[in-house]
Amino acid sequence: MGGFRIISVATHEERMFHIFKESCEKNGVDLHLLGFGKKWGGFSWRFGLVLEHLQTCEDDELVLVTDAFDTVVLKGPEEFEKRFKSYQTDKVFCLEGQADDYVWIARYYNSRVFGPPPVVNGGTYMGYAKALREFISSLDYRNSEDDQRLLTQRARKGDMVLDTDRRLFFMHGLGRQRDRMNYIPDTCLVSFPGSGETEELLKGLGYTYKSEPAIMSLKLTLKRILHYGPFFWREAAVLVGAALTVAVVIVCCV
Repeated sequence: MGGFRIISVATHEERMFHIFKESCEKNGVDLHLLGFGKKWGGFSWRFGLVLEHLQTCEDDELVLVTDAFDTVVLKGPEEFEKRFKSYQTDKVFCLEGQADDYVWIARYYNSRVFGPPPVVNGGTYMGYAKALREFISSLDYRNSEDDQRLLTQRARKGDMVLDTDRRLFFMHGLGRQRDRMNYIPDTCLVSFPGSGETEELLKGLGYTYKSEPAIMSLKLTLKRILHYGPFFWREAAVLVGAALTVAVVIVCCV
């Protein structure tokens, strides 16, 4: 039967949700939203919802899984299929970005949280429904586990094809080098992880976007700190130690 669809887990509306839906309609893509109205269960919790939906797909149907809050679809089903088949595999995973795309602090952040490159994006991958069912079923995870760390570690086994040429996906995240901040290659889909989008970039893609209010941006930042903060316990310990040392010196000098 074949065919092509995009599926995405979104429990609510946030950030670029409406642009994502509009871009799917504009490019004639069949979009299926999963989990709307449900309580968020963690990044890897999404695998269960995706796997359940994949049971309804024909084995040879091409399925793209991606994020709903920061993604713009740029091509139609035919181009997705053409570029996917050029890899001559049954599933392709998204590369978060090349190390030299980012400034040093962003590279350090990635190395502390995810380890050495390549870093795999946890929310975007594409393949035949049967292949994706088998892959997700083979994963050993907890719902609360970070899916990006999970897939990055799995990729080190060497059994995952990565979209290194960015034929299918492009991640435009925060912390990019200044000369690459406005660069988007010829690709099928662009995502802006970590709120890497700008009104100017989206306008260039043909969409009107008004940045989130400051309070919403603050809430999103706090969520990220709570999620990824524990990976920086060594840095926190150094800062606390330095602060205590300064305090002791001040007390002794008074």
